[in-house]
Amino acid sequence: MKIFGIILSALFLSACGGGSSTPPVVTPPTTTYAISGQVQKGPFAIGSQIIVNELDVNLNATSKSYSAQTSDNLGNFTVSSAVTTNMVEIIGSGFYMDEITGKLGTSQIQLRGIADLSINTKPTVNVLTTLQQPRLKALIAQGKTYAVANTQSQNEVLAAFGINAAKITAISPFYSMKINGTTDSDSVLLAISVTLSQMASNAAGINGSNQSAELSNYINTLAVELAATGTSSNAAFAAAKNAAQIAVNLPGVRSNLETYYANQTSTMAAPKFEEWIDKSGSGNLPQRLVPISELNFTNTLDTAPGQLITSNTVLISGLPEGFIAPVSASAGSTIIKNNVALAGLHADVKNGDTIALRLSTPGYGLSTMATISVGSSSATWSVTSKALGGGILGLTSAGLKLRNNGGEEIVIPSGATSFAFSTPLAMGASYNIILTGVPSPYLACTVINGVGTVSATAASISVYCAPVLSGITFDPVTSPVADTIVTSNTVTISGLGSGVSAEFKVRNIKASIIKNGVANGTTYTYDPPGPAVIIGWKTSVVDGDTIALTVPAPAHGASVSLEISIASSSGIWAVNTSIPYYTDTPYNLVWMPTSASATWAEANAFCTSFNGQGKTGWRQPTYLESNAIAERMGSLTPTQTMTNAQYYGWKEGSIWTSTADGVASHDVKWMGRSGGSAGMANSGPRADSTSQVISCVRANTP
Repeated sequence: MKIFGIILSALFLSACGGGSSTPPVVTPPTTTYAISGQVQKGPFAIGSQIIVNELDVNLNATSKSYSAQTSDNLGNFTVSSAVTTNMVEIIGSGFYMDEITGKLGTSQIQLRGIADLSINTKPTVNVLTTLQQPRLKALIAQGKTYAVANTQSQNEVLAAFGINAAKITAISPFYSMKINGTTDSDSVLLAISVTLSQMASNAAGINGSNQSAELSNYINTLAVELAATGTSSNAAFAAAKNAAQIAVNLPGVRSNLETYYANQTSTMAAPKFEEWIDKSGSGNLPQRLVPISELNFTNTLDTAPGQLITSNTVLISGLPEGFIAPVSASAGSTIIKNNVALAGLHADVKNGDTIALRLSTPGYGLSTMATISVGSSSATWSVTSKALGGGILGLTSAGLKLRNNGGEEIVIPSGATSFAFSTPLAMGASYNIILTGVPSPYLACTVINGVGTVSATAASISVYCAPVLSGITFDPVTSPVADTIVTSNTVTISGLGSGVSAEFKVRNIKASIIKNGVANGTTYTYDPPGPAVIIGWKTSVVDGDTIALTVPAPAHGASVSLEISIASSSGIWAVNTSIPYYTDTPYNLVWMPTSASATWAEANAFCTSFNGQGKTGWRQPTYLESNAIAERMGSLTPTQTMTNAQYYGWKEGSIWTSTADGVASHDVKWMGRSGGSAGMANSGPRADSTSQVISCVRANTP
């Protein structure tokens, strides 16, 4: 047997060419990978640390690892050595650009991910790869293949943010997604990255903490939870996510990213991440930025101020089958979806839904505008309020002029039935419309409800003009005694025609009508739709009836105008009370009595600021001065020295003096009359807080 073995060996060697040489060992060729990629939250800053670990088929680290640094502020890195396994773990640590602020974060964070270099040798490490990694390893440990584990873990991470992976167009592995890419998958990555940043910013504001620290906490906490069960049951996380998506400033994020890349001399158009952020809180994703058909709103004119007004309704159409589109409206407007007013400025719609807008109308002569976007379509709707103005009745001649707030003056042509001021007035502003010119031939014109404040309550402003009644004119009364009853001249009614009666009205509840020498009339109220408030008196008259009016004379220096009307004509009876100045020669004083009452401080302020007769230097009288004038009055009758107006100018009662008497009190004097003679009694001190009659004096100087 041994001999046989030797023979076989000799034969083998002979067949191989003979001699004693050893054949070469054949080694299978080794596949290597040149790896470069990006680390992105926003992009990591230059100099961020990169570690690449080779992994075995169970995703456990081998003994080989490589280090690198980012080479720019866009998160780019390159590993100088070739990697010998297709499965690698990449870890990036550094500062990052925050999409919410557009600036670098205040602290470093760490992102990691597992990539298959046989699919992509330029992987990206991002928030999704970081959230996926623990769950991916857990599923491999459970015996699942890499392909199954990768798909399942991706779906579970996306579901934690309310995203159905099946709705992503041509979904790619997380490590192939980039925030500066152009695909639907890239949009999803950026949307989730932005959501986490907004969540962290909100939490930092509430907790007074660091945004970067809050971001790391959210990412790590969710990654651990997903690793265990593949789902997130954390209600606080879900609430924070929803609040962040509602709060995030989408245009601001897009601008921040594109500006940041431009500053790094790199052109970048952010992907449509807005489609994967649920601003309306509806739970519907994605909300596609695609055009719709016929998004048109008709502008509204001549509205009343302070009213809620709704636009025309638009029927949503033109969206691809099954698509949902986002809706956003400008601040100050309300979205009406399917006839229901929504609370926020965001919504989503599908074909067949209806959309309208609602605005509060601005002040007089002003416009406001709402902007709305549906999908990628946009439109505006403007609302313009009518000018401040009103109606005119009975203007049959030219020359009427009106002015508002002492500013704009308008001239009204004959025959006009309305007027309007061009100067706008905001909500809350005041208006005061007065007559500054009368028509010629003369008409008696009155502005009704011409003073007010711009509000949601409609301003019922009007101008009423009528000829002065022929033969029915009440003469103005001047210088009556204050607080006495004044009687007008008597007029005779004519021109109505035989058997025709008309209603005679006087618009003053303190007035009275004397018909045919007898007090006559019943009260009447404000015409509808005004409140049922009694405002005057009325009586029925025919040709031949006589009419006179009475009214209490107003306070000194004041006037009252009574509006009268009969049939379609109207007029005014004016009563003007002058100030009954009296010169007290012995004391060389000029007196100005009043019928008004006030506290001592108010009376003193009135006298010291009074400029009657174009003079200053008015004051309250002393006790002695008051006593002297009272004694003088006591020896007079209304026909002696003092006129009626002067004699009766002092309202019966105690008048304040400037003579102090005790703490916070001053002396007063009683002014009283009886049967044409006056008596005066010392009334003593009165507390300054009580209300007494005002009288003022000054030195009788030229």
